[in-house]
Amino acid sequence: MRSPVVRSTFDVVLWLLARGASAGVRLSAQKLQRLLYLAQAHYAAANEDRKLMPATFLANDLGPLEPTVFHVLDGQAPKLKPDPLKTEVVVFLDGLWARYGSQSADDLLALVQRDLAYRECQAEDESNVEIEIAALADAYRLSPPLVEPPADDREFWTPSGKKAEKWLPGGGKQAPKSAPKAATPAPKPAPQTAPKSAPKPAPKPARKPARKPTRKPARNPARKPVRKPARKSTRKPYRNPPENPPENRSED
Repeated sequence: MRSPVVRSTFDVVLWLLARGASAGVRLSAQKLQRLLYLAQAHYAAANEDRKLMPATFLANDLGPLEPTVFHVLDGQAPKLKPDPLKTEVVVFLDGLWARYGSQSADDLLALVQRDLAYRECQAEDESNVEIEIAALADAYRLSPPLVEPPADDREFWTPSGKKAEKWLPGGGKQAPKSAPKAATPAPKPAPQTAPKSAPKPAPKPARKPARKPTRKPARNPARKPVRKPARKSTRKPYRNPPENPPENRSED
C-alpha cells in the first residue's frame, strides 16, 4: 500500500482554515469535514487510489466524518505548527477551494450524500461504517478533475522518419524524451562563386640593410705608446774625395 502524500491530516486542516481566513470565509466544523472528504476522494480518484492524507472517514448521519479531526476541533482550535506542503498538494488544494470553497455546508452535504461510496455504507445495518479508499476513488473517478492534467506534448514518428499527428498501432513509435523537437529544415543556401581575384602586384625588390659604419676603438689614454726601434740603414756612408788625388801610376 502506498503511503499518504501528506504526513498529517492537520497540515491540510490548517491550510484550509488559513485559506478561508484569507478569503473572509469562516469554516464551520461541518463544512471543514466535507471539504476534507472531497479532497481525499478527488485525490484518490486521480492518483490510483492513493491517499492524500492519513485520514479515515466514517459514514455518519450528518455526512462523512473524520473522528480525530472532529474531536480535536470540537472545542478551541489547537495551536499547531504545520509542515510546508508540497507544491503539487498546494496546487491540488487550490483547485479544491476554487470548486467548493464558496458553497455552504448544506450544499456540500447534499453533494456527498449522493455519491455511491457513502450510500453503500449508509445502507448497512451498522453505523459509522468506514468508507474504504478504493470505493471512495471509484465514486469520484468520473468527476471532472480538480486540476487539469498537463498537455500531452509527446511526439510520434513513422518508421520512414516522418512526424505523425497521433499514434496508430503499428504505425510508428514515440520519439525519445531526449530527442529534440523536429524543426523544419532550413533552405540550402545558393552556391556562391568565388570572386575573381585581381592580379597580384609584382613584389618589390628587397632592400639591402644599411651598413653600419665601423668605428675605430677609442685610444686608451692611460696606455703608453709603444715606440718602434729605429731601423738600421744598409747604405754606406758618403765620404768626401781627397783633395789631391794620387796620380795614376802606369806600370812600365
